[in-house]
Amino acid sequence: MAEVLRTEQMKLVAVSGAANVTGWMPPIHEIADVWRIEHGALICVDGAQLMAHAPGGCASARATPDTSIFITAAGHKMYAPFGIGFLYGPRASSSTRRRRTSPEGGTAVRGRVPIRSQWLPSPDRHQGGTPNVAGVIGLASVIDFLSETVGMDRIREHELRLLSKQCLGRSSGDRSGITLYGPPSLRGTGGHPHVQCRRA
Repeated sequence: MAEVLRTEQMKLVAVSGAANVTGWMPPIHEIADVWRIEHGALICVDGAQLMAHAPGGCASARATPDTSIFITAAGHKMYAPFGIGFLYGPRASSSTRRRRTSPEGGTAVRGRVPIRSQWLPSPDRHQGGTPNVAGVIGLASVIDFLSETVGMDRIREHELRLLSKQCLGRSSGDRSGITLYGPPSLRGTGGHPHVQCRRA
């Protein structure tokens, strides 16, 4: 990151919240601070593998007041219906008149004049056509269920117990016959590390 900062000019930095193969969860907030403070770049967190696995996943979208961080995720990764996802970000970043609006659709336009369209305010101006109402309701219900009814802390602790049994065996520290791809500490791993088990 430091090398890229010295050599490149970045407007947007995208980072995975949790790696799909190794389960590695990078220090998102530290990365965001480096790019935002030292470089002034916007940050987009791919939360697809993170949202249903860790505290700060479901809750982070609601608890992020930062004006430089975007979060994106797919609903089916957190048990919502297929075909729904979201891009969450500061309203100010999408409300400027200079932002191009795509796609055009009846629900994004206030009216038309002979030369140009009159767009609705953000976020409606970016949502042309009929929205996936059932998917949105399903996604919202799942986020409430995971974060409030079950509790993301409980999910994470249960996940770590399962990971420990899978990767360390019943006796603490026993990794014979197992190669774990990812961070050395399970605390830095999501619920889907790549584990290769070798025959003894």
